Amino acid sequence: MGISLKPQHLKRYRQIAWLLVKYGRSDLVKSSGLEETLETEQRVTPKEAAKAEELAADLEKLGPTFVKLGQLLSTRVELLPQAYLEALERLQDKVEPFGFDEVEKIVSEELGVRISKAFAEFEVKPIASASLARCTLPAYGMDAPWR
Repeated sequence: MGISLKPQHLKRYRQIAWLLVKYGRSDLVKSSGLEETLETEQRVTPKEAAKAEELAADLEKLGPTFVKLGQLLSTRVELLPQAYLEALERLQDKVEPFGFDEVEKIVSEELGVRISKAFAEFEVKPIASASLARCTLPAYGMDAPWR
């Protein structure tokens, strides 16, 4: 049962395949046809089982969708050992925020103006972050476009 591999998604397929191999599911990689996306050195199963904290970190590196997967898994006591549940629980409310450069890009695209034009002040450091968003305290200027 292979899957259709699209060239534009090859990097992502490789990341997912390595995650599965690293955590002992090379059988899924082989049956899905993702084995061909791996580099030669990635096809070797790691000698030691990956630690629970590594799984949480690996899911976080893969982005919001995988953080959500980790959050879901952290609630499934029947699927994972306690150490993994505790490590993945961190993904519920202690995810690293995405960079301010990405915030600037998103806000500028959504508002149609630079942050400096839309807000009198805009904190670079977020007050909170989650898997799909981050919260920042802006201060609106009198010349904000929506006023």
